[in-house]
Amino acid sequence: MIDRRTPVADLHELSRHELVRAHFDAYGDLAWAQNEPKFREYHLDPESMRRYREAWNAHTEKRDWEWWQRRVANQPDTELKAEIAECMAEIKAIERRLPARDQADPSRQTFRDILDQTSGPPASDLTQTQTRSKDR
Repeated sequence: MIDRRTPVADLHELSRHELVRAHFDAYGDLAWAQNEPKFREYHLDPESMRRYREAWNAHTEKRDWEWWQRRVANQPDTELKAEIAECMAEIKAIERRLPARDQADPSRQTFRDILDQTSGPPASDLTQTQTRSKDR
């Protein structure tokens, strides 16, 4: 995953391999951001989301990384950098559209926290409430 706190201008310091990797990760992060709201419907705790994301990353790495390298082999660095910037902008737009209740609770682990968490202990587990259906 790329560090979205790094300005796109700093991408010029990356080697070609690192740039291709950042490009691959940016599209992976965008796909996750687009699909992550669906997972919220299951009220998964942050640790479950983190484990699921790690498994998903491993799967896409195994399935797509070699193909991705061939796909962008002739694409100029400037295009790769521009596409990374577009992905990061779209991720930020998705984050802004999150429901207000998710943004209002500062103790809740955010989507960005899940993406940026690389090591160390996970954030404390959140208590979930259960509701009863009228059939129970």
